[in-house]
Amino acid sequence: MKVDIIISILNGADYIDEAVNSIIDQTYDNWQLFLLDNGSTDSTLQIIERYQKKYEEKIFVTSYEKNMKPSYRWMEKISNSTSDVIAISCHDDIWKPNKLEEQIGAMKKYNADIVHTNIDLIDSSGDLMKGKADKENNYRNSVNYSKMNSEELSNEFCISNSIRLSSVLIKNNVFEKYGGWEKGIWGGEDWGLWVKFAASNCSFYHVKNSLVLRRVHFKNASSSSGYDRSFGFVKALEIVRKRYPFLKNSVKVKENKVYERIIVLTVKNRKYKTSREYSKFFLTKKGVSLRDVFFVLFAYSGILGNVALRIKDSFK
Repeated sequence: MKVDIIISILNGADYIDEAVNSIIDQTYDNWQLFLLDNGSTDSTLQIIERYQKKYEEKIFVTSYEKNMKPSYRWMEKISNSTSDVIAISCHDDIWKPNKLEEQIGAMKKYNADIVHTNIDLIDSSGDLMKGKADKENNYRNSVNYSKMNSEELSNEFCISNSIRLSSVLIKNNVFEKYGGWEKGIWGGEDWGLWVKFAASNCSFYHVKNSLVLRRVHFKNASSSSGYDRSFGFVKALEIVRKRYPFLKNSVKVKENKVYERIIVLTVKNRKYKTSREYSKFFLTKKGVSLRDVFFVLFAYSGILGNVALRIKDSFK
């Protein structure tokens, strides 16, 4: 099975060498790598062009002047792919050498459409953050993805969003049949993708080994764009609610989590007016709980809430 690996890069000069070399070092060698310079202003393009020259039959570079959302760039490449399997990675993550070999083996053995793995977390210097990924790995290990039916799996993903994108292999024909990420969504787009694939009766298999080192630093999207992406999640929720009515209860559970996160982030970013506006969600619910009341009060806490969050962060 041939694998197309796609990395969309925006100013990734600090880490792209490690990411690319981890792919070159894979024990499974039936792959080609597409490096997409997505409007970088640092030396990313010069770095990846060196790899293209050295591995001209395996590594291909495309440069874009304008930055677009990563999922838009991914779909451009996927729509023209003739390979069997698609993998997406991030320019700051590292794959363990046996990642592709183990996942391709599982995909063949269990006839799975989508195979994902556990992860480890590393810091900006590449040092292992011991134990930091245990909670999410243990959760994934507790879910029997391959034994769930379509409705069960859809509800599971709707609430948990337990898959890390850099860990996934997806058969190309899944994209051909069901499409990919929703256009115009920045935040919740991966979550919506797993829900869509599960609702479409795609089969998932989970490899319990940690085969990806996910780098945690202030520049990655979850840190630098978490505020903006939270609002995108509201749009993603609306799409899933309309498209899959049978997920109504699970969407409500997820919606609560999303709005709670928005309240926290708006207070943290001193967007107090926005925080108060989004707090109306909790007052329009049927059966308002004490937790709902707390988030409404917190939304109106302003500077005091901001100070409380900063004190809490200092103890982490």
